[in-house]
Amino acid sequence: MDVKGEPFIHSIAKLSGMAREVFYAQHTLLPLTYAVQPIDKCHSHALISGKQVAEAHLVPRVWFSRLCPECVREDLPYWGFSYWRKSHQFHGVVCCAKHEVGLRDDYSVKWHEEPQDVLDRSTAVEAAIVSDALSNPVIRRYEEICGALAMRARPVSTNQMVRVICLQFAKAAPYDAGVVADLAAFVNTKVAGPWDERFFHSAGSSSINSMTQLLPATTHSVKYALALAALFESSADAVSSLDNVSLDGTPLGQGDIPLQNALHSERQNVPDSEHAMMAALGQLVRGFTLAEAAASQGVPVEKLETVLLSVALPHLRHLAHAV
Repeated sequence: MDVKGEPFIHSIAKLSGMAREVFYAQHTLLPLTYAVQPIDKCHSHALISGKQVAEAHLVPRVWFSRLCPECVREDLPYWGFSYWRKSHQFHGVVCCAKHEVGLRDDYSVKWHEEPQDVLDRSTAVEAAIVSDALSNPVIRRYEEICGALAMRARPVSTNQMVRVICLQFAKAAPYDAGVVADLAAFVNTKVAGPWDERFFHSAGSSSINSMTQLLPATTHSVKYALALAALFESSADAVSSLDNVSLDGTPLGQGDIPLQNALHSERQNVPDSEHAMMAALGQLVRGFTLAEAAASQGVPVEKLETVLLSVALPHLRHLAHAV
């Protein structure tokens, strides 16, 4: 809906006295929806337009919203009303981080209704799902990572996210006996249970495995968040790792050498194999350095370089004759 030719969401931001990017970050779900984007779209959320404006996702959403009954009871005597928490609306968030109780769903909320208006008609999230979410540290980290992504002024590039996930996966899931080397299977070992079945398992393993590829257009922000939560021991480490990589996916500063050493120490006892060599070549295509690609798959740098040269030499000879 527009007001005098201006998008409705922009009118509300103007009336609030907030800059657009601040308003989007604090009061809409747009920063999480578009948290990971191709590098050419990693501009400030203040510059969004068209379809993105229409999908800015004000809270409450007119088709479905979640609320915490304890927040409502706490708000009423203090404010005289309750308000919708943005953090309660993230995909898969089923408990209140403050009160550690299950949230309640309402599927018919109107834009003008407040949480206290719908509390009695709302339904509790299944107890088994809430219990699973409260007891699993990976799910708690997922919620925190979603919160961090949802407050960013601009998206993370797909290159940044893919580089971080690939390198961390190489350290977290080495090709040792009995350890999975498939990202989807790895994540599943961390979150298998009622919560995963409800919110992610139905998506299938292929969609999780696609997180290690450069996607031309991304609608997988929450899946990226789940992969980060499974791979890192803290949400702070996961988020800060994204800022240690440039938009094009290359590491910043002096971080390359220690990271390569860490990867090598994880893989040094892994036997060479054709599968690992092919995977290492795939990492080169994705922009890894020769040392990173070799270390991530546990193959000697010299052997990887030999294979690479054997592939490249015929083309180089042809180019030399042409010149």
